[in-house]
Amino acid sequence: MTVFIKATHASKTIRKKPIIKDLSLEIKKGGIHAIVGQRLSGKTAVLKLLTGLWLPDRGEITLFDQQGTVTPRDQSVHIGAFIDQPVLYDRLSASENLYLFSQYFGYYDIKSVEKGLTDVGLRDDALSKTSTFSFSMKKRLAIARALFLQPPFVVLDDPFTGLDLAEQHHIRQLLIELNTYQHTTILLSTPDVSEVEDFAHTITLLRDGRTLETMSTLELKHRLSSFIHLNVDHAAKATFILENNLNITDFQVMDLQTIRIYDTSHPVYVIVQEIVKGGIQMNEVYHKQLDLEAYMAGTSRREPR
Repeated sequence: MTVFIKATHASKTIRKKPIIKDLSLEIKKGGIHAIVGQRLSGKTAVLKLLTGLWLPDRGEITLFDQQGTVTPRDQSVHIGAFIDQPVLYDRLSASENLYLFSQYFGYYDIKSVEKGLTDVGLRDDALSKTSTFSFSMKKRLAIARALFLQPPFVVLDDPFTGLDLAEQHHIRQLLIELNTYQHTTILLSTPDVSEVEDFAHTITLLRDGRTLETMSTLELKHRLSSFIHLNVDHAAKATFILENNLNITDFQVMDLQTIRIYDTSHPVYVIVQEIVKGGIQMNEVYHKQLDLEAYMAGTSRREPR
C-alpha cells in the first residue's frame, strides 16, 4: 500500500509540558488504522498533529508524499475530521448544521444532507435542534459532518465512547463500507482495542506521548494470546533448540534471557526437558496471557528513551 500520511519523530510541547514526545508512524492509503492508548496517552494530540490542526515543534508530518508538514489548508481539502468534543451550533437543527457546513465549502445537496443523517441514524431527528440532543446524538452528527464531503481521509477521535452497542455497530459498519467501496483511508483513536480489533487493519500503540509499536490487528491478537514464558541463562541458545529439536518457530525473544513461545502444542515439560538437556539453565517457566495494558507496559520498558 502507498503511504498516505507519515509522521517522522514529531513532538509537541504545550505550556512547557511535552504532550507528544516522539511520534513516528505511517498511515497506508486505503487502510483502516487505529491508535490505541489509555486516557492521557496523547491520542487526541496525535490526531491534531496528523490533521494539521497543530504543527509539530520538531519532526515532520507529510501528506500524499508532499514535502513539509501538513497545514490547515491540507486538512480542509483532503481530511474529514471529528477530533476531541462535538462542536455544533446548538440553536440550529441537525440538517441546518450540515447545511451550514456544506455552504462553507460551496457544496450543497439536500439529498446529501438527508443521506448523511440517515447514515448515522439521525434521519428522524433532522429538524430537531441540537441543543436537545444527547451526547451520543451529538457525536453521531459530528461523525456525519466529518464524512459529509466524502473526503479521501477520515479521522475520528474516540468515535465509539458514549454510543450504545447498536449505535457502535452501526457506525462500525458504515466505516467498513466506506473503506471497502469508496477506498476511504480511515484513522481512529480509541482507549479500548476491542472496539477496533475486528475491522482495523493496523494498530499503533501509544503510551505517554510515544508510539510504542505499529502492527497488524492479527499480530496484536497473536501477541495477546496465551503463551509459555521462559527465562533461561542464554536465550539465543534456547531458541536454537526450540527450532531444531522441537520445530517451534512461533516465539518472540524479549531480551537476552526471556522468550515467549506462542506455539503451545508442545507440553511445557517437553520444552523444559529439551532445553535443560542442551545444557541451558532454566530459571523460570509458566503459562501466561497478557492484557493490552500489561503488554504496553512491557513494550514501554524495552523502548529506548
